[in-house]
Amino acid sequence: MTRTILLTCAVVAALCSVRDANSAEKRPVGKELLTYEVVVTNPGTKSQGWHGILYDDNGQVVQVEAGKTVNTDIGELVGVAPVDGQPWKPYGAVPATPGMENINQPDAWAYKLYKTGLGSRCPSWRGDLLRGAIVVKPHAGGEEVKTSLGPFIWLGTSHGWAHKSWKVKRTRCG
Repeated sequence: MTRTILLTCAVVAALCSVRDANSAEKRPVGKELLTYEVVVTNPGTKSQGWHGILYDDNGQVVQVEAGKTVNTDIGELVGVAPVDGQPWKPYGAVPATPGMENINQPDAWAYKLYKTGLGSRCPSWRGDLLRGAIVVKPHAGGEEVKTSLGPFIWLGTSHGWAHKSWKVKRTRCG
């Protein structure tokens, strides 16, 4: 009797865990997927820094080994380990091309990059800038917003594969 119950439970558990791989992997057209985020750590302190987090298409964190690079749809990222005793240093999945900074401010800033139009022929990107947990409203005319991650600008028109969106303002040397 006990064997029968155990066997029945095992079969039911196996059947419940089986799912159609095609339906689980396909996402409806038009949905968004968080792909990358940067979060300020210890805002407003001498130990303020930031953490870059890369996500896969299933929403799981992708660990990038320290010193290794990974090419993604959003560019090349390098794995940076946290440095003991130096929490102000950026860590996690960090853009290989410098652009973000670490400017001490009391607010908790974050930047989230979403892949949009999933399942369509031409997916694109949208970035949200957050101050605290509140999304920053667009600024007209490309006016920059000074954040603890450096300056960000609003792209008021679609540009290439990007929708109207926040983006890191990169300065050019020379």
